[in-house]
Amino acid sequence: MDSSQGESQAGRKPDAAQIRVLIVEDHAVVAQALSAMLEADAGIKVVGRFGSVAGAIEGARRAAPDVVLLDYRLPDGTGAEATAAIRRQVDPPAILLLSAENTEEARRRCFESGACDFLLKSADVAEIPRAIRQAAFGKVPSPRLVPALR
Repeated sequence: MDSSQGESQAGRKPDAAQIRVLIVEDHAVVAQALSAMLEADAGIKVVGRFGSVAGAIEGARRAAPDVVLLDYRLPDGTGAEATAAIRRQVDPPAILLLSAENTEEARRRCFESGACDFLLKSADVAEIPRAIRQAAFGKVPSPRLVPALR
């Protein structure tokens, strides 16, 4: 298994009480809704919100999240590009991609960049905190990325 995949995703062990999450989403209303939903969960703490690839990279470095919830399409690039850069940081967080784009190509790029999961924006809202917990505690990569490996 590639060193940017699988077990190494969980290099940083979250505090059992709260998982630190960084949200990267360029649509303010979506970012605010995600933040409100996650903050309502006692086991999750939102440590920042950004709306660009550059913000994702800097935010991951400064905020030291356990998990980054990252939009696939951003104004200055893709979530796969941000993921690759974040995964090169010392003690990188797990990264979940959130996308409206449901293509094999998007999933493949996310997997190759080191993401541990790929969630569709059309998924049930309860899937997001569940995926965050799985990523934070090392249950990765997700079977949702497996079709990208064919």
